[in-house]
Amino acid sequence: ISSNICSLSQDRIFVGLANGSAYIISKANGAILKSKSLGTGSIEGCAVSSKGEIFVATSGGFVYKLDPALNTLASQSAGSQVTAPAIDEVRGLVYVPRQDGTILVYNMNLGSVGSVSLGAGVRSGVAIGPKGEIYVGGTNGYLYMVTRVGTSFYVKSQNVGGSILVTPVVYQWGAEVTVVVGSDTGVVKAFRLDNNMNL
Repeated sequence: ISSNICSLSQDRIFVGLANGSAYIISKANGAILKSKSLGTGSIEGCAVSSKGEIFVATSGGFVYKLDPALNTLASQSAGSQVTAPAIDEVRGLVYVPRQDGTILVYNMNLGSVGSVSLGAGVRSGVAIGPKGEIYVGGTNGYLYMVTRVGTSFYVKSQNVGGSILVTPVVYQWGAEVTVVVGSDTGVVKAFRLDNNMNL
């Protein structure tokens, strides 16, 4: 298994393999219910919409939108290797980080909305905050926060130390938003978002 595991329903999960194969598996007995090859390269990650649409990124640099039966509804070339996608259904956006540090932004039909370069490699997935901001970790040890205003993107960062390889965690308690992130050196830091969208 090369991707995260996505829950599709109460009784079905989606998994991706290093050979590019995608599977829907029964939670009850592990039976393979559906399978599909997405070509060369490993499946790097998945995200599922509330409608059951499955967004998949591959190491071959492609992003797919699949229906619950694994039929391809849309696809897009990302140009280079990508990591796990994230869906912001409130704003109708799909974020896909490329490993070269570019965050690609698509609509829910994989039409291009824009992109932003972080200037550092990315191996982590994207976490979406309650105000539509996104968080992603860099291989340079920085946590990046990206906000979108109209068609423009704004980037802020905080040093964590070490390479960040896992997706940050965002949680909200009342009006307070906290982002927790860890690095490969064993450092775990928590950052609080203030009213001016600063970490």
